[in-house]
Amino acid sequence: MSRRRGVKPVDPRIVLRAFDATAEPAGAKDVTPHTLRHSAATAILDDGIRPQAVSELLGHAGTPVTAQVYAHLTTGQCAAQWTGSA
Repeated sequence: MSRRRGVKPVDPRIVLRAFDATAEPAGAKDVTPHTLRHSAATAILDDGIRPQAVSELLGHAGTPVTAQVYAHLTTGQCAAQWTGSA
């Protein structure tokens, strides 16, 4: 997960096991860590956070990647930011 120097990556299987152990009792069906990542990104874009900042947060190669994935899902102020009319 982390690629910083001197930081050992977390085994994704450990994260998934911990997630599954808490999601199921909470009644979250068909939810994965990726689903939460996608939902969080969409929500913060809808809240008006700059697409460039969201792109960096998600670790995308650039804002165009973020735009391609999320632009069709957002409304309001975020949509205006994508088109440059904000």
